[in-house]
Amino acid sequence: MALKLFVQTDGELFFTLDDPYIHLSLAENLLRGHYGINPGEYASPSSSILYPFLLAATLAIGLGDWGALALNVLPMLGAVWILAGLLARTRPRIELVLLLTLPLMILAVNGYGLVFTGMEHPLHLLASLLILAGVIRMVETAEPGQPPKVPAWMLAGLVLAPLLRFEGLALSLGGIVVLLSYRRFGAAIVSLAAIVAVFAAHVSLMLRLGLPPLPSSVMVKSEASAAALDGAGTSLLTSMIDATSRVHNNEPARELVISMLLILLALFLPGHALRSRLTVGFLALFAGAAHMVLGKFGWFDRYEIYIAGTLLGALFWLAAPLIRRGNRAAAAFFLLICLALGDNYQDSTRKVPYAAQNIRDQQWQMHRFATEFYPHPVALNDLGWVSYRNDTYVLDLWGLGSEEARRMAETGRTPEKMQDIVSRHGVGWAMVYPLWFKDEIPDSWCRIADLHTIQVTAAHGNVAFYLTDPTQENALRAALTRFQADLLPSTRLEIHACAVDPA
Repeated sequence: MALKLFVQTDGELFFTLDDPYIHLSLAENLLRGHYGINPGEYASPSSSILYPFLLAATLAIGLGDWGALALNVLPMLGAVWILAGLLARTRPRIELVLLLTLPLMILAVNGYGLVFTGMEHPLHLLASLLILAGVIRMVETAEPGQPPKVPAWMLAGLVLAPLLRFEGLALSLGGIVVLLSYRRFGAAIVSLAAIVAVFAAHVSLMLRLGLPPLPSSVMVKSEASAAALDGAGTSLLTSMIDATSRVHNNEPARELVISMLLILLALFLPGHALRSRLTVGFLALFAGAAHMVLGKFGWFDRYEIYIAGTLLGALFWLAAPLIRRGNRAAAAFFLLICLALGDNYQDSTRKVPYAAQNIRDQQWQMHRFATEFYPHPVALNDLGWVSYRNDTYVLDLWGLGSEEARRMAETGRTPEKMQDIVSRHGVGWAMVYPLWFKDEIPDSWCRIADLHTIQVTAAHGNVAFYLTDPTQENALRAALTRFQADLLPSTRLEIHACAVDPA
């Protein structure tokens, strides 16, 4: 797959989403002592508290984009190691079943494709499995009347999971409840205090910078989070109810519910002590239920992977005694579960090379135009590549990289507001998906060009270039003409006369 990816991108490393370049853009500014995308303008575009700082460290030592790949591949190897260890505990007498299950198990957590997103999700999966494996170690080594030992790596997982993704908080809280139930009060207090301290420091920093406590990406993409922060209790309840309804039309959500039901059934299997079964079951089901209500699914099959891996690992452990006794049906059932779960991710895995090409053809070419052909302040709705390695002002109309634009979207965009915000920031042109801004584009904006690319993970295969300042028309048109002659062969640029509406 990696070979095919590099073939599709002419030997260059491109991730399968534009989102990691948002993290990288923030990371390069962190190295300059600034929290945001544009110098002098604070913003919180990253969905993770910790990940941009990890990327900043890799950038500081000169790894560039390869640092993001390393932060995906190495944690995924660790996650697979933990899951394989849980699977190996079954010690099946039918080695062929184990041999067949392992590659399907990797597919069941989207292990082949997830590493090429360049995002924090493999790290989040690893942190989640450290919590699960730590709880399993505790229940297996617990002695009557004695509190069990707590592995240090479990404590690391408890603290890191919510810092990597906010969804990780439920699993961490579940793990802390387990520590309390086994009278490991010190470990529970230290873990909770560390989480609270880091969150408090982050919230304090955001408020001091004039930003909301939650990142803009969370506010924009999560209705439940935005409603909770705005104090809209009814809206929050509605968002939670709507979230649970996704089971009816979302395959990964249905598989998540099935996994939870299988864990419930596995609680009645003999082999492990009752308290041990209930402890592991509680941890997995509590986190699974929280994700069903407040979490997200999809967007190239990444949001739910941490909980899918946690549920799969818990199921491996709960059902292990059956297979250790040579139960062929149970061994084959493991194989079928991994096959069913992995089926959700076959399509996205197959698309990985073409998704990377999509990002190269669309977002990277937008970056090229904004940095090499027309380096002037620009407005857009896809923030990542265009803002990365770009010192020119970038106005994110979608609101991830601009708190002002996010608040404008929150109150309702209008053509007047759009014109006002670009004028005040000295923006003379824009690159946006026109379908994202229906009835919000001012009539005075000239749709001067359209970039046509394939569509895999990009929201659309067409990016419209708008002239927002008529005084820049000649310069922008000349730059577009030069760009048209230097395009990748897999893309096409149409240049229009301002009197003509191509839509």
